[in-house]
Amino acid sequence: MYLYGLHGFVLQSPFVFSADELDPATAAAHGGQLVALELVDRVPEPATATLLLESQFADGTLARFSRCEDASHLLEFDGYRFHIAVGLHHVHIEVSATEDLFWLRVLTEGWLMAALVHLRGDYALHASSVLLGGVLVGFVGSSGMGKSTCAAQLCSIGAQLFGDDILAVDPNGTHAIAFRGSPSLRLRSASDPVVLAVEVESQMVGDRRTVRVSRVVPAQSGIGVLLIPDVSAAAPGLVVRWTTPTEAMTELRRHPRIFTWVDRSWIATEFAHLARIVDMVKVGILHIPLGPVDPRQLASVVGCAVEGAA
Repeated sequence: MYLYGLHGFVLQSPFVFSADELDPATAAAHGGQLVALELVDRVPEPATATLLLESQFADGTLARFSRCEDASHLLEFDGYRFHIAVGLHHVHIEVSATEDLFWLRVLTEGWLMAALVHLRGDYALHASSVLLGGVLVGFVGSSGMGKSTCAAQLCSIGAQLFGDDILAVDPNGTHAIAFRGSPSLRLRSASDPVVLAVEVESQMVGDRRTVRVSRVVPAQSGIGVLLIPDVSAAAPGLVVRWTTPTEAMTELRRHPRIFTWVDRSWIATEFAHLARIVDMVKVGILHIPLGPVDPRQLASVVGCAVEGAA
């Protein structure tokens, strides 16, 4: 059994995945809620369930997220089912015989963690994040927009990776507080030639290169700025353009980590959380011209944006 710290949770897991491994002493000091993951032969079918979300991916895979009659929740994919107990203290996982543990890890680190973040009352941005000069910068965007590439380029010259794919944010206080995420970056091999001096290990999975990095970052941090990469031949240069609050809401809603909610109460809650984040954090468009980007120039532009937002 393994212990991991991820997005403000302490996960007790029977399988290995990309997160900061803890021992019992550091897990006790971590302070996050304990969630026990358990592989089971079969997740019971709920008598009744309210559909909260239904998404279909490009490959035809269907994702469904439902609230069961006992207030527990069920997250389902083709071949995988996650039953989340009331209070989030336990998750039973059913994997069909035809599926493998690699995709179980991907779904656990992605959709399951995002679902737990939302059920906790926080918000999961689709973002990669780094600490640059001690300030947390989040790069928000859908898959392929360059958020992990921006994080990797800054890490190659000394920034500290705070997390990839998910940025879990508590929007309920006077400041937007984010929780440390995965120490691994998933990069597109064709477009991400960055070789990180801080690499611990690297492996190819399909068309993606997964790079685990060494880092020393706090369990949580206030957010300095959120930047949405926009790679285009029409870019006016490597520059940041600040958005209005209305534009920020529109842009961030275009790139959710969990998408296609169908339950109106959940949609309203998600909208309210995002509005609070926009009220507390400055959001900008990071215009990036086509072609190679000098990491030092990127650090200079992002650093100036951080100073301007302070």
